[in-house]
Amino acid sequence: DGYPRLVTGIVTDITKRKEAEEALIKNESRMKNLLEISQYVPRNSHDFLDYSLVKAIELTESEIGFISLYEESTKTFTLSTWSKQIFDFYAAEAGKGENGMEKAKIWESTVLQRKPVLINEIENEGEFKDGFPDGHVLLEKILSVPVFSGDRIVALVCVANKKADYTELDVYQLTLLMENAWRMREKMESEKLLKESEEGFRTFFENEPSYCFII
Repeated sequence: DGYPRLVTGIVTDITKRKEAEEALIKNESRMKNLLEISQYVPRNSHDFLDYSLVKAIELTESEIGFISLYEESTKTFTLSTWSKQIFDFYAAEAGKGENGMEKAKIWESTVLQRKPVLINEIENEGEFKDGFPDGHVLLEKILSVPVFSGDRIVALVCVANKKADYTELDVYQLTLLMENAWRMREKMESEKLLKESEEGFRTFFENEPSYCFII
């Protein structure tokens, strides 16, 4: 029509808003998982850790993971609960009388640094790329977090192979999730020991023909 046209527009960086939305979604997911963990009725403490790992993998959108108990006095790992791929490898290692966990530098690094280790391009991390024993399940991205009881590291939780990159938000959420889960486990163990102690005393007094009380 021959008339000049003027087109205007506003460009807005929504990165911060998207990050805030992601954090909110993650927080809601963590609270939901914590609620489900607190309401879960396990057969035993091992079953409870199995369930906690499922929630950790779900929260971080990972493909695989494991929880290993750690003994600081002997610096040894004991695989407690795992994804199937992880179990297949370490079960084979145990069958050969070996402990593949202690060969992986990333686990050692997590314990030595006493803080989470996050790697999104393990191919570019020479120290960790070559730090797994032969035959280990392929890890492309990994997040390893120590679990504390007081000032002691008592366990290691590891999730791996998230499709997107792991972020500091994943570190924060996984740390909080496992700290709460571990406190629930410790409470469960304490209640179990107390119950066993009470039952032991009850059995003793019910079966003793006479009692002697010294005041």
